[in-house]
Amino acid sequence: MMLKNIVLTGLVFLCFVTDILCSNYVVYDLGTLSSEDRFTANQINDQGQILGGYSSYDGKESGFFVWDSKDGFSIEIRERAGAYINNLGEVVGIAYGKKSNNIYTWDKNLGFQYIKIPDGMSNVHIRGFNDQGHILISFQPKGIARMISGLYRNGSWEIIDEYSLIWNLLKEQGENTITSVIVTKINNGTIAGIYGYGKLNVHLNKFIEIGKKPFCWDGNTEAISIPVSVDTHNPSTLIEIIGLNNNGDIYFCCGEEIINDSGRYESVRNMWMWNKKENKALPNNALNNFSTNLCCNTLTDNLMLIVTSITGCQRSYLYYEDELVLLEDLLGITQTSPFSGSYGFDSLDHDQFSINNSGQIVGNGKIWGKSHPFIAIPNRD
Repeated sequence: MMLKNIVLTGLVFLCFVTDILCSNYVVYDLGTLSSEDRFTANQINDQGQILGGYSSYDGKESGFFVWDSKDGFSIEIRERAGAYINNLGEVVGIAYGKKSNNIYTWDKNLGFQYIKIPDGMSNVHIRGFNDQGHILISFQPKGIARMISGLYRNGSWEIIDEYSLIWNLLKEQGENTITSVIVTKINNGTIAGIYGYGKLNVHLNKFIEIGKKPFCWDGNTEAISIPVSVDTHNPSTLIEIIGLNNNGDIYFCCGEEIINDSGRYESVRNMWMWNKKENKALPNNALNNFSTNLCCNTLTDNLMLIVTSITGCQRSYLYYEDELVLLEDLLGITQTSPFSGSYGFDSLDHDQFSINNSGQIVGNGKIWGKSHPFIAIPNRD
Protein backbone atom coordinates (compact mmCIF):
# COMPACT_ATOMS: atom_id res chain seq x y z
CA MET A 1 0.00 0.00 0.00
CA MET A 2 1.49 3.31 -1.05
CA LEU A 3 1.52 5.85 1.76
CA LYS A 4 1.29 9.52 0.99
CA ASN A 5 3.36 11.03 3.79
CA ILE A 6 2.59 14.69 4.40
CA VAL A 7 4.90 16.44 6.85
CA LEU A 8 4.56 20.12 7.65
CA THR A 9 8.19 21.00 8.16
CA GLY A 10 8.93 23.59 10.79
CA LEU A 11 5.33 23.81 11.94
CA VAL A 12 5.35 24.87 15.58
CA PHE A 13 2.29 23.80 17.54
CA LEU A 14 2.33 26.55 20.14
CA CYS A 15 -0.46 29.09 19.98
CA PHE A 16 -2.06 31.58 22.30
CA VAL A 17 -5.79 31.95 22.56
CA THR A 18 -6.17 35.56 23.63
CA ASP A 19 -7.13 36.86 20.18
CA ILE A 20 -8.32 33.64 18.60
CA LEU A 21 -11.27 35.15 16.78
CA CYS A 22 -9.09 37.88 15.30
CA SER A 23 -6.51 35.40 13.98
CA ASN A 24 -6.11 34.40 10.38
CA TYR A 25 -6.00 30.63 10.13
CA VAL A 26 -3.59 28.71 7.91
CA VAL A 27 -5.37 25.63 6.58
CA TYR A 28 -3.46 22.52 5.50
CA ASP A 29 -5.12 19.81 3.44
CA LEU A 30 -3.73 16.48 4.67
CA GLY A 31 -4.54 14.78 1.40
CA THR A 32 -5.53 11.14 0.87
CA LEU A 33 -3.65 7.85 0.70
CA SER A 34 -4.76 7.39 -2.89
CA SER A 35 -7.41 8.79 -5.17
CA GLU A 36 -9.93 6.21 -3.91
CA ASP A 37 -9.06 5.59 -0.27
CA ARG A 38 -11.12 7.29 2.40
CA PHE A 39 -9.93 8.65 5.67
CA THR A 40 -11.57 11.06 8.07
CA ALA A 41 -10.08 13.18 10.85
CA ASN A 42 -11.91 12.85 14.17
CA GLN A 43 -9.89 14.42 16.99
CA ILE A 44 -6.85 16.57 17.74
CA ASN A 45 -4.93 16.56 21.03
CA ASP A 46 -2.88 19.35 22.61
CA GLN A 47 0.28 18.18 20.80
CA GLY A 48 -1.42 18.69 17.47
CA GLN A 49 -1.68 14.95 16.82
CA ILE A 50 -4.73 13.94 14.81
CA LEU A 51 -6.69 10.69 15.16
CA GLY A 52 -8.88 9.53 12.32
CA GLY A 53 -10.44 6.55 10.60
CA TYR A 54 -9.17 4.88 7.43
CA SER A 55 -10.74 2.55 4.87
CA SER A 56 -9.31 1.35 1.56
CA TYR A 57 -11.13 1.93 -1.70
CA ASP A 58 -12.00 -1.78 -2.07
CA GLY A 59 -13.24 -2.14 1.51
CA LYS A 60 -10.69 -4.85 2.30
CA GLU A 61 -8.67 -2.73 4.75
CA SER A 62 -9.84 -0.44 7.52
CA GLY A 63 -8.38 0.93 10.71
CA PHE A 64 -7.17 4.23 12.08
CA PHE A 65 -4.45 6.76 11.48
CA VAL A 66 -2.49 9.13 13.69
CA TRP A 67 -0.96 12.16 12.02
CA ASP A 68 1.53 14.68 13.38
CA SER A 69 3.61 17.43 11.84
CA LYS A 70 6.90 15.59 12.37
CA ASP A 71 6.20 12.11 11.04
CA GLY A 72 3.09 12.51 8.95
CA PHE A 73 0.76 9.50 8.87
CA SER A 74 0.97 6.35 10.97
CA ILE A 75 -1.59 3.85 9.69
CA GLU A 76 -2.81 0.82 11.59
CA ILE A 77 -5.11 -1.70 9.90
CA ARG A 78 -4.96 -4.52 12.45
CA GLU A 79 -7.71 -2.97 14.56
CA ARG A 80 -10.83 -0.91 13.95
CA ALA A 81 -10.89 2.87 14.24
CA GLY A 82 -9.65 4.32 17.52
CA ALA A 83 -12.20 5.91 19.82
CA TYR A 84 -10.02 8.54 21.54
CA ILE A 85 -6.49 9.94 21.59
CA ASN A 86 -5.04 11.53 24.72
CA ASN A 87 -2.39 14.23 25.01
CA LEU A 88 0.39 11.62 25.19
CA GLY A 89 -0.48 10.34 21.73
CA GLU A 90 -2.03 7.14 23.09
CA VAL A 91 -5.07 5.74 21.27
CA VAL A 92 -7.81 3.57 22.75
CA GLY A 93 -10.37 1.46 20.92
CA ILE A 94 -12.31 -1.80 20.99
CA ALA A 95 -10.52 -4.78 19.45
CA TYR A 96 -12.21 -7.17 17.06
CA GLY A 97 -11.68 -10.62 15.62
CA LYS A 98 -9.87 -13.04 17.92
CA LYS A 99 -9.40 -10.29 20.51
CA SER A 100 -13.00 -9.04 20.43
CA ASN A 101 -13.26 -9.34 24.22
CA ASN A 102 -10.47 -6.77 24.63
CA ILE A 103 -9.93 -3.04 24.58
CA TYR A 104 -6.68 -1.97 22.96
CA THR A 105 -4.34 0.93 23.58
CA TRP A 106 -1.75 1.96 21.02
CA ASP A 107 1.15 4.36 20.68
CA LYS A 108 4.03 4.72 18.23
CA ASN A 109 6.65 3.21 20.53
CA LEU A 110 4.82 0.29 22.16
CA GLY A 111 2.31 -0.54 19.45
CA PHE A 112 -0.78 -2.42 20.62
CA GLN A 113 -1.47 -3.40 24.23
CA TYR A 114 -4.64 -5.28 25.15
CA ILE A 115 -6.91 -5.02 28.21
CA LYS A 116 -9.40 -7.82 28.77
CA ILE A 117 -13.04 -6.84 29.13
CA PRO A 118 -14.49 -8.65 32.17
CA ASP A 119 -16.85 -11.56 31.50
CA GLY A 120 -20.51 -10.61 31.52
CA MET A 121 -20.00 -7.21 29.86
CA SER A 122 -21.63 -6.81 26.45
CA ASN A 123 -22.46 -3.93 24.10
CA VAL A 124 -19.35 -2.07 25.30
CA HIS A 125 -18.82 1.57 24.25
CA ILE A 126 -15.79 3.68 25.10
CA ARG A 127 -16.84 7.05 26.54
CA GLY A 128 -13.50 8.67 27.34
CA PHE A 129 -9.75 8.32 27.82
CA ASN A 130 -7.48 10.64 29.80
CA ASP A 131 -3.76 11.31 30.15
CA GLN A 132 -3.50 8.96 33.15
CA GLY A 133 -4.64 6.09 30.94
CA HIS A 134 -8.05 5.84 32.61
CA ILE A 135 -10.67 4.38 30.27
CA LEU A 136 -14.36 5.14 30.73
CA ILE A 137 -16.90 2.73 29.21
CA SER A 138 -20.60 1.99 29.22
CA PHE A 139 -21.79 -1.60 28.92
CA GLN A 140 -24.74 -3.90 29.40
CA PRO A 141 -24.30 -6.51 32.14
CA LYS A 142 -25.49 -10.02 31.48
CA GLY A 143 -29.16 -10.39 32.39
CA ILE A 144 -29.74 -6.64 32.89
CA ALA A 145 -31.64 -4.55 30.32
CA ARG A 146 -30.06 -1.17 31.02
CA MET A 147 -26.57 0.24 30.44
CA ILE A 148 -24.18 1.00 33.31
CA SER A 149 -20.66 2.44 33.38
CA GLY A 150 -17.20 1.16 34.19
CA LEU A 151 -13.79 2.73 34.76
CA TYR A 152 -10.42 1.11 34.07
CA ARG A 153 -7.63 2.57 36.18
CA ASN A 154 -4.55 1.33 38.02
CA GLY A 155 -4.74 -1.99 36.20
CA SER A 156 -8.28 -2.99 37.19
CA TRP A 157 -11.94 -2.39 36.37
CA GLU A 158 -14.41 -0.59 38.64
CA ILE A 159 -18.18 -0.46 38.22
CA ILE A 160 -19.80 2.99 38.40
CA ASP A 161 -23.46 2.61 39.29
CA GLU A 162 -26.12 3.96 41.62
CA TYR A 163 -24.34 2.55 44.64
CA SER A 164 -21.06 4.34 43.84
CA LEU A 165 -22.77 7.71 43.92
CA ILE A 166 -26.07 7.20 45.67
CA TRP A 167 -25.44 8.52 49.18
CA ASN A 168 -24.47 12.07 48.33
CA LEU A 169 -26.89 12.42 45.41
CA LEU A 170 -29.74 11.03 47.46
CA LYS A 171 -29.30 13.87 49.92
CA GLU A 172 -30.09 16.20 47.01
CA GLN A 173 -33.31 14.36 46.17
CA GLY A 174 -34.88 14.01 49.60
CA GLU A 175 -37.59 11.37 49.41
CA ASN A 176 -36.74 10.42 45.80
CA THR A 177 -34.32 7.69 44.90
CA ILE A 178 -31.71 7.32 42.15
CA THR A 179 -33.14 5.36 39.22
CA SER A 180 -30.27 5.45 36.71
CA VAL A 181 -26.68 6.60 36.29
CA ILE A 182 -24.79 6.97 33.01
CA VAL A 183 -21.31 8.47 32.79
CA THR A 184 -20.36 10.06 29.47
CA LYS A 185 -17.19 12.17 29.86
CA ILE A 186 -13.83 11.98 31.59
CA ASN A 187 -10.89 14.38 31.73
CA ASN A 188 -7.73 14.47 33.82
CA GLY A 189 -9.57 15.10 37.08
CA THR A 190 -13.32 14.88 36.61
CA ILE A 191 -15.97 12.40 35.48
CA ALA A 192 -19.31 13.77 34.26
CA GLY A 193 -22.63 12.13 33.55
CA ILE A 194 -26.40 12.14 33.99
CA TYR A 195 -28.45 10.54 36.72
CA GLY A 196 -32.19 9.99 36.95
CA TYR A 197 -34.30 10.15 40.08
CA GLY A 198 -37.83 9.10 40.86
CA LYS A 199 -40.39 7.78 43.29
CA LEU A 200 -41.87 4.40 44.05
CA ASN A 201 -45.19 3.72 42.31
CA VAL A 202 -46.92 1.44 44.79
CA HIS A 203 -49.47 0.27 42.24
CA LEU A 204 -46.84 -0.81 39.72
CA ASN A 205 -44.37 -1.78 42.46
CA LYS A 206 -41.48 -0.06 40.71
CA PHE A 207 -39.68 3.25 40.69
CA ILE A 208 -40.84 5.78 38.09
CA GLU A 209 -38.28 8.28 36.86
CA ILE A 210 -39.50 11.87 37.14
CA GLY A 211 -36.37 13.91 36.42
CA LYS A 212 -32.71 13.98 35.46
CA LYS A 213 -29.69 16.00 36.51
CA PRO A 214 -26.08 16.20 35.36
CA PHE A 215 -23.37 15.47 37.92
CA CYS A 216 -19.59 15.50 38.20
CA TRP A 217 -17.34 13.27 40.26
CA ASP A 218 -13.59 13.16 40.85
CA GLY A 219 -13.65 9.37 41.09
CA ASN A 220 -12.84 9.32 44.80
CA THR A 221 -14.86 11.74 46.91
CA GLU A 222 -18.60 12.43 46.79
CA ALA A 223 -20.32 13.27 43.53
CA ILE A 224 -21.64 16.79 42.99
CA SER A 225 -25.13 17.29 41.62
CA ILE A 226 -25.31 20.16 39.12
CA PRO A 227 -28.23 22.41 40.11
CA VAL A 228 -30.38 22.03 37.00
CA SER A 229 -33.31 19.63 36.89
CA VAL A 230 -34.98 18.32 33.74
CA ASP A 231 -38.55 17.02 33.86
CA THR A 232 -38.66 13.59 32.23
CA HIS A 233 -42.41 13.08 32.33
CA ASN A 234 -42.20 14.01 28.66
CA PRO A 235 -40.64 10.92 27.02
CA SER A 236 -39.00 13.03 24.30
CA THR A 237 -36.95 15.02 26.81
CA LEU A 238 -33.21 14.49 26.62
CA ILE A 239 -30.19 15.78 28.49
CA GLU A 240 -26.62 15.38 27.23
CA ILE A 241 -23.15 16.32 28.41
CA ILE A 242 -21.68 18.27 25.49
CA GLY A 243 -18.21 19.10 26.76
CA LEU A 244 -15.99 18.72 29.82
CA ASN A 245 -12.67 20.55 30.13
CA ASN A 246 -9.71 20.09 32.46
CA ASN A 247 -11.01 22.84 34.78
CA GLY A 248 -14.12 20.77 35.43
CA ASP A 249 -16.39 23.18 33.51
CA ILE A 250 -19.26 21.44 31.76
CA TYR A 251 -21.47 22.37 28.83
CA PHE A 252 -24.68 20.37 28.65
CA CYS A 253 -27.90 20.66 26.71
CA CYS A 254 -31.53 19.96 27.52
CA GLY A 255 -33.80 19.21 24.62
CA GLU A 256 -37.24 18.00 23.71
CA GLU A 257 -39.58 17.76 20.77
CA ILE A 258 -42.45 20.22 20.82
CA ILE A 259 -45.38 20.90 18.50
CA ASN A 260 -44.90 24.33 16.96
CA ASP A 261 -47.53 26.80 15.78
CA SER A 262 -47.75 24.99 12.44
CA GLY A 263 -48.66 21.74 14.18
CA ARG A 264 -45.31 20.13 13.33
CA TYR A 265 -42.82 18.51 15.65
CA GLU A 266 -39.78 20.68 16.28
CA SER A 267 -36.60 19.84 18.17
CA VAL A 268 -35.63 22.44 20.78
CA ARG A 269 -32.22 22.32 22.44
CA ASN A 270 -31.22 24.66 25.26
CA MET A 271 -27.54 24.91 26.16
CA TRP A 272 -26.23 25.37 29.71
CA MET A 273 -22.78 25.99 31.13
CA TRP A 274 -21.77 24.89 34.63
CA ASN A 275 -18.81 26.55 36.32
CA LYS A 276 -17.24 24.12 38.78
CA LYS A 277 -15.45 26.78 40.83
CA GLU A 278 -18.65 28.76 41.47
CA ASN A 279 -21.04 25.76 41.28
CA LYS A 280 -23.40 27.73 39.06
CA ALA A 281 -25.33 26.51 36.04
CA LEU A 282 -26.23 29.33 33.67
CA PRO A 283 -28.28 29.11 30.47
CA ASN A 284 -26.46 30.13 27.30
CA ASN A 285 -29.23 31.31 25.00
CA ALA A 286 -26.74 32.15 22.25
CA LEU A 287 -26.16 28.42 21.74
CA ASN A 288 -29.76 27.22 21.80
CA ASN A 289 -30.59 24.86 18.92
CA PHE A 290 -26.94 24.01 18.28
CA SER A 291 -25.34 20.60 18.52
CA THR A 292 -21.81 19.23 18.77
CA ASN A 293 -20.10 15.96 17.98
CA LEU A 294 -20.19 14.25 21.35
CA CYS A 295 -17.24 11.96 20.60
CA CYS A 296 -14.72 14.68 19.88
CA ASN A 297 -12.83 17.33 21.80
CA THR A 298 -15.53 19.96 22.05
CA LEU A 299 -14.77 22.22 25.02
CA THR A 300 -11.36 23.76 25.65
CA ASP A 301 -10.03 24.95 28.99
CA ASN A 302 -10.74 28.55 28.01
CA LEU A 303 -14.29 27.62 26.90
CA MET A 304 -13.93 27.53 23.13
CA LEU A 305 -16.61 25.33 21.59
CA ILE A 306 -17.42 24.27 18.02
CA VAL A 307 -21.15 23.95 17.40
CA THR A 308 -23.40 23.16 14.45
CA SER A 309 -26.87 24.57 13.84
CA ILE A 310 -29.67 22.00 13.84
CA THR A 311 -32.29 24.24 12.23
CA GLY A 312 -32.32 25.55 8.69
CA CYS A 313 -29.13 25.30 6.62
CA GLN A 314 -26.48 23.33 8.51
CA ARG A 315 -23.60 25.65 9.42
CA SER A 316 -20.76 25.31 11.91
CA TYR A 317 -19.42 28.01 14.22
CA LEU A 318 -16.67 28.62 16.75
CA TYR A 319 -18.08 29.96 20.00
CA TYR A 320 -15.69 31.93 22.19
CA GLU A 321 -16.16 34.78 24.67
CA ASP A 322 -19.87 35.17 23.80
CA GLU A 323 -19.20 35.42 20.08
CA LEU A 324 -20.25 33.04 17.30
CA VAL A 325 -18.07 33.08 14.19
CA LEU A 326 -18.94 31.11 11.07
CA LEU A 327 -16.24 28.49 10.60
CA GLU A 328 -15.89 29.06 6.85
CA ASP A 329 -15.24 32.75 7.53
CA LEU A 330 -12.79 32.06 10.34
CA LEU A 331 -10.81 29.59 8.23
CA GLY A 332 -11.10 31.60 5.03
CA ILE A 333 -12.66 28.67 3.17
CA THR A 334 -14.98 29.29 0.25
CA GLN A 335 -15.81 27.24 -2.79
CA THR A 336 -13.54 29.40 -4.93
CA SER A 337 -10.61 30.02 -2.58
CA PRO A 338 -7.38 28.04 -2.94
CA PHE A 339 -6.96 25.45 -0.23
CA SER A 340 -3.35 24.53 0.54
CA GLY A 341 -2.23 25.83 -2.84
CA SER A 342 -3.82 23.63 -5.49
CA TYR A 343 -6.92 22.48 -3.61
CA GLY A 344 -10.33 24.06 -3.42
CA PHE A 345 -12.99 22.62 -1.15
CA ASP A 346 -16.51 22.11 -2.41
CA SER A 347 -17.98 21.96 1.11
CA LEU A 348 -17.25 21.17 4.74
CA ASP A 349 -18.46 18.09 6.60
CA HIS A 350 -20.34 19.69 9.48
CA ASP A 351 -20.64 16.61 11.68
CA GLN A 352 -16.98 16.14 12.62
CA PHE A 353 -14.83 18.93 14.08
CA SER A 354 -12.35 18.92 16.94
CA ILE A 355 -10.46 21.76 18.63
CA ASN A 356 -7.58 21.73 21.09
CA ASN A 357 -6.46 24.18 23.77
CA SER A 358 -4.31 26.12 21.29
CA GLY A 359 -7.24 26.79 19.00
CA GLN A 360 -6.08 24.33 16.32
CA ILE A 361 -9.02 22.82 14.47
CA VAL A 362 -9.34 19.60 12.51
CA GLY A 363 -12.19 18.74 10.22
CA ASN A 364 -13.03 17.27 6.84
CA GLY A 365 -14.00 18.81 3.55
CA LYS A 366 -15.12 17.56 0.16
CA ILE A 367 -13.01 17.85 -3.00
CA TRP A 368 -14.73 16.36 -6.05
CA GLY A 369 -16.89 14.34 -3.67
CA LYS A 370 -13.90 12.89 -1.79
CA SER A 371 -13.41 13.55 1.92
CA HIS A 372 -10.11 15.26 2.77
CA PRO A 373 -9.08 15.86 6.39
CA PHE A 374 -7.49 19.19 7.21
CA ILE A 375 -5.82 20.99 10.07
CA ALA A 376 -6.30 24.73 10.61
CA ILE A 377 -3.73 26.60 12.72
CA PRO A 378 -4.06 30.17 14.06
CA ASN A 379 -1.59 32.45 12.30
CA ARG A 380 -0.45 35.38 14.46
CA ASP A 381 2.28 36.76 12.21
